[in-house]
Amino acid sequence: MKIVYLKWKDATFYDRYVERDEKLDLLVIEECGFLVYEDKEKVVFATSYEEKERRWKYVHAIPKVNIIEKKIIRLD
Repeated sequence: MKIVYLKWKDATFYDRYVERDEKLDLLVIEECGFLVYEDKEKVVFATSYEEKERRWKYVHAIPKVNIIEKKIIRLD
């Protein structure tokens, strides 16, 4: 099993008026969890795993284009 740390840029939502010349930032998120899988376009991880049932919960799929930093640690 592997643990993954990801830092990525995510969309933001403003529920207020935004001025014409106001510069809006993307949200930067840092999170870690169990690596479910990784492919060409995304990293999928979960923050919970049930070993008896062999299933994941609270699963995130993060596009690789959004990822700023990634670290993977192998658990033996």
